[in-house]
Amino acid sequence: MRLPVSDRCASKILYRSLIDRTLFVLWHAVVFALPAGAVIWSVVHISVQGQSLVGWATQALDPLGMLMGMSGIILLAYLVAFPANEIVIPTVLMLSMALMSPVTGVGAGEGVMFAAVWPG
Repeated sequence: MRLPVSDRCASKILYRSLIDRTLFVLWHAVVFALPAGAVIWSVVHISVQGQSLVGWATQALDPLGMLMGMSGIILLAYLVAFPANEIVIPTVLMLSMALMSPVTGVGAGEGVMFAAVWPG
C-alpha cells in the first residue's frame, strides 16, 4: 500500500479549507447572533407599565410553553435566538437573570450561579 505524495498543494488546500470554515462560522455569528443580541437587550431594557417586555412575553408564552413541556422563558429564548440556535442556552440564562433581578448596570448583580430565587 502506498501513501499519497505529500505536496504543498494538499497542505495549501487544507489550510484554505480551515480558513474558509473559520471565516464562515465567524460571519454566521456576526450576521445572526448580533441581531438576536440586540433583540434580547431591547426586550430586557424596555419597560411597559413598570414591567419589562421579558415579563410580559414570558407570562403570555407560559401557557403555550407548558403545553410543549417548557416554561415561557425557554420558549421566548427559542423565539428570540431562532436564527442562531447555538445561543439558546445563554439566552435562557440572560432572560432568567433579567426576570430575577432588576438591571442596574453593566456587571452588576450576583450572576446565575449565585442567584437566590428562580422564577417559576
